[in-house]
Amino acid sequence: FGSLLALKIANILESLDKDGHVMMIDGSPQFVRKISHNLLSDVLGDDDKIRQRVLGLCMKSMEPSISEGSIAEILKEKTFEARYEKFKENSKNENSYSASYIQEFTEAMYNRTKMALEIDENSLPVLQNTPICLLKSAEISLSDLPDDFGLQKFTQHTIKMHKIDGNHQTILKNSELIKLLNEA
Repeated sequence: FGSLLALKIANILESLDKDGHVMMIDGSPQFVRKISHNLLSDVLGDDDKIRQRVLGLCMKSMEPSISEGSIAEILKEKTFEARYEKFKENSKNENSYSASYIQEFTEAMYNRTKMALEIDENSLPVLQNTPICLLKSAEISLSDLPDDFGLQKFTQHTIKMHKIDGNHQTILKNSELIKLLNEA
């Protein structure tokens, strides 16, 4: 989701005659849209089911050991507030999140997912003076994307790319990523 914001912020800075460059960490508008479609293709058009799917994914993220059966039981609750409370009650994590945090996190993810599903790439700015560097994971999570994740259409410059060992989550802890960011 950050790639959408990065492009818009870079466009604003360009309009203020500010120089810089954009570093995309394993993402692009096309990447986030495809991930969202892949996760939700069977429930598209049904906001309640999208919200439930997002809540299920958030629960799995916050409590990796939670079973699919437990998620299904929680999702049987009639209201989202009851679902958040039941998840909190059943959480095995000693540092568990409050029901209000779970609700806010899930709502934020739902809103971002909806934006990703509805994004019109042609409405995004093309950067005239700002180069883009894509730092991508070596473990490909989407095989049907162009090598540059479709970023070339957003800049007049050639996309620089670096592959980093790991997957979409683990590259964030990779010292090579940190080194590349510090060199930028």
